[in-house]
Amino acid sequence: MTEELIIKLKKYNLIIVCGLPFSGKTVISKDLSTRLNAERVSFDETWNRMEQEIDNNKSKKVLDWETVRSLCKDLVKNNLTANKNTIYDDVNATFQMR
Repeated sequence: MTEELIIKLKKYNLIIVCGLPFSGKTVISKDLSTRLNAERVSFDETWNRMEQEIDNNKSKKVLDWETVRSLCKDLVKNNLTANKNTIYDDVNATFQMR
């Protein structure tokens, strides 16, 4: 990324990185998060963390997209309420989800 683009992005409080699976969203969101000193919320990482917690608790609970998406939305909202710049990395595989 060019430094000029990074400077322009610094004025934003929320950047949403979305697209098809394996298109490079996580690489871009991690890079932006570092360069902009922003919090990063990742759908995939949130899913994996919740799945691990379920496994650790030996629960039979099954995760669904809406539960994880709702938690991510809350994390983003909390960051923005705390006036933290935030990068949200989400799959949003279909046009309707974007």
